[in-house]
Amino acid sequence: MRRIAHGVGFLILILGLLSFRTSIAHALGACCPPPCYECYVVSEEECEELGGGWNGEGTTCDPAP
Repeated sequence: MRRIAHGVGFLILILGLLSFRTSIAHALGACCPPPCYECYVVSEEECEELGGGWNGEGTTCDPAP
């Protein structure tokens, strides 16, 4: 019984770490791609693909950056 409990605890730890990693990878923030007429709330990676400037995690487009 103790071995099963240890295995379950390990599984919960791994799932927690994967969830944390996923939340970091998809942090959202305001992005202003050139010529900066529009603002989008996207991940840093998506903003780079748009060629824009990412304003950091948790930033919004209201008010416009």
